[in-house]
Amino acid sequence: MIKTPYHNMGFRKTDEMIGDKMVTMLDVFGDEKIIKLINLAVGHMNWRLEMSFWKTLDNLEKIFVIWAFVFQIVLIIHFAIRKPFFESYTKKYGWFVYALCIPAVIISVILIRGGKDWTFWAAGFIFIIYAMFGFWVDYVAKINFRNPFQPLIGIPYVILYLATIMFYWWPLWPISRLLWSIYTVLYVVAMVLNIRSH
Repeated sequence: MIKTPYHNMGFRKTDEMIGDKMVTMLDVFGDEKIIKLINLAVGHMNWRLEMSFWKTLDNLEKIFVIWAFVFQIVLIIHFAIRKPFFESYTKKYGWFVYALCIPAVIISVILIRGGKDWTFWAAGFIFIIYAMFGFWVDYVAKINFRNPFQPLIGIPYVILYLATIMFYWWPLWPISRLLWSIYTVLYVVAMVLNIRSH
C-alpha cells in the first residue's frame, strides 16, 4: 500500500477506504497525481483543525483579529463601489473609511493597556495619521493627486496606507498561518480593486 499523509495522522479507516479506490485510480492517473489528490483532501482537513487555534487566543488577540478583518473587508467594499458610485457615494460618504481610525485607535489603546506587544497596536496609530492626512487632502484641500499622480502627496499617502495594512497583516503570522493566508488574499483583492477604481 502506498504511504499517504493519512498514515501519519492516524486515520486508519479513512486510509483503508482511500486504499480501496487507489488501485483503480492509480491505473488511470499514476502515483504522483493520486498523492496530490490526497494531499488536497488532507489540506482541507488541516484547515478545519487549524481553526481550533481560536480557542487558544485571549480576548485581546481576538479583538485584534476581528478588527483587522473588518477593516480589510470594508476597504474591499469601498474600493469596489468607489468608481461606479463616485457621485452618490464617494464624494458624500467616502470619508467613512477615514473615520474608521477612531475605533482603530481605541482598540490600539485597549491593546496597550492589556500589555500586548507593539506590533499589535501600532496599526491603529499609523491609521489615524493616514486618515488625518487623507481626509485633509481629499475633503479639505480637495487635491486630486491620484490621476495624474502627484508624488509629493501620493508617495506619503501610499506609504501611510500600506503601513497601516501591513501592521494589521503581519501580526497574524504568529497567530495563525491560515488567517495570515486568508488576509493575504483579501489584501490582493483590495489592491486590485483599488488600482482599478482610479
